[in-house]
Amino acid sequence: MFLSKVKERKNNDRDSFGKKIHFLNVAQLLGALNDNIFKFLCVFFLINLKGIEKSTDIMFVVGAIYVLPFLLFSTYGGNLADRFSKQKLIIALKGLEVLVMAFGIIAYSLQSPWGCYALLFLMSFQSALFGPSKYGIIPELVEKESITKANGIITSSTYIAIILGSLIATGITEFTNRNFVLGAVICTAIAIIGFAASFQVPKTVPKRNKRKALFVLTDVYQTFRFCNKIPYVSLSIIGSSFFLFLGAFIQLNIIPYAIEAMGKTEFVGGYLFSPCAIGIAIGSFAAGKTTRKDGNLGLSCLSAIFTSLLFFLLPLFPYSITLTVATLVGIGFSGGLFIVPLDTFIQSNSPPDKRGQVIATTNFLSFAGVLLGPISLAIFSKLNVSPSMGFVVIGVINLGIFIFMGRRLSGIFFNYFSRKLVCPFVQINVNPKVFDLKKANGIVLHMRRTLHLFILMGFSTKIHLYIIREKPSLTDFFLRTFKNMHFIYAQNSFLIAMNIFKYVVETNDRTKELPCLVIPNSIVNKYYGDDEYTRGFNLIRNNCEFVTLHKNDSFKRSLKRMHKLSQISLAFERKKAALKEKETANLFQR
Repeated sequence: MFLSKVKERKNNDRDSFGKKIHFLNVAQLLGALNDNIFKFLCVFFLINLKGIEKSTDIMFVVGAIYVLPFLLFSTYGGNLADRFSKQKLIIALKGLEVLVMAFGIIAYSLQSPWGCYALLFLMSFQSALFGPSKYGIIPELVEKESITKANGIITSSTYIAIILGSLIATGITEFTNRNFVLGAVICTAIAIIGFAASFQVPKTVPKRNKRKALFVLTDVYQTFRFCNKIPYVSLSIIGSSFFLFLGAFIQLNIIPYAIEAMGKTEFVGGYLFSPCAIGIAIGSFAAGKTTRKDGNLGLSCLSAIFTSLLFFLLPLFPYSITLTVATLVGIGFSGGLFIVPLDTFIQSNSPPDKRGQVIATTNFLSFAGVLLGPISLAIFSKLNVSPSMGFVVIGVINLGIFIFMGRRLSGIFFNYFSRKLVCPFVQINVNPKVFDLKKANGIVLHMRRTLHLFILMGFSTKIHLYIIREKPSLTDFFLRTFKNMHFIYAQNSFLIAMNIFKYVVETNDRTKELPCLVIPNSIVNKYYGDDEYTRGFNLIRNNCEFVTLHKNDSFKRSLKRMHKLSQISLAFERKKAALKEKETANLFQR
């Protein structure tokens, strides 16, 4: 009976979520589909009028016209979203889309290139205003724990629309003998369906923010300064913007890579972006399914590492179209896992009355990133950097972004890494069986294995490690890039090291971090038995929790149940060891 009620409640929650988000998704998916069909139809139409030899110039002009409204008008879209009902704005902007597509029929009938450019600008203008309402309405429609899922669905749908848009535009041009008027009619029909779907989006209350719209750069600067005051929001905006730069670069660089490295035609290169877009769609959907509440920025950091590795691998497979496609799908999949938690975090942690402004600033910086894509390609070309090496350079830059984000999100990153990639696969015993992290001023860990560090990080995002070393090493230099990694050098005196940690504990802000002293076996073996060894522990005994971790020999082979750290068995089973190890363990447990 109880299980049936739980199942019924879950079904009701699922139905409610579907009603709230699916019509919004239909409206935005059809809008993204129209954007890409109309943009490619413009390209084919202008090439048909001016000749194939003008294709490079046409691509540049079309790309610039498409991006320009996002840079000029995104912030105004944010102001509108913060002032009026986002649902009503969505309806009005979808109506504008119908008018633009309908005028496209006239422009193609008159074979007017200037009319085509003007309508492309208007279409992009509509999309620039639509973005802040589209993303800003999500936290108003669904519960906080469902925001990530909604973002995953919408991002996944957007990239499916990008793929379908280019294919449909190509098919219309090829199979209708360049009947661009028919293409505009199809775009108008799609816009009408999206307009009808927008009426089914649930109503929302206007926030009535009376802030006046400023010059776009001033608005972006002020909003970004405001975001700096909210933990990790500005960092998420930078990460989200960098994602679009990556996408723009891959889309442009993959064509010369296919020609020079793989020996294929430019058409093959054009098709090679589709596997990447498919990967993004799958990764976005997976991120929405696996993370909850306000997303997990640790997933974004982790996926950035895999993205860099795949960028390094891509130039190794020019001989195999299969391996190239698989690597591009992997890059896209990692990108989807990267972007969804960032977008979710921005939406969840922005003040409701300024959410539109924040999302508009994200859109502005994202499309500035899109512009950096061709600029980077031009710089690489002048420096004679090959397309293959271009991917390697971007992989290095992406690794830099990981270090930049990982330093600021080190507690979140290591906590996520431990809970998802370490704890589910090992059986850990903890002594004492119960200890309260909220009440502890500090923790002392006798580190028998490096694995114990990762396990401990899984307990809390606030844990800061203070590792005792005898002297500095190259590893220390790398680990210092993370904010929660610190080193105490004993300088041939264990008592000095313990005094330093005692000072850390006494001056620590308990709301921000939990210090953990890590004592490696090498330090124990060197100082064990000395008088200052015992005196050092007595200094911190009353302020710290002493913890011992043991890893069982048995390895978890089942991936069906991903055990959380709180579910790991806490039964303490002590193995036979040397007398010195037994006495050391007893000292930790007193």
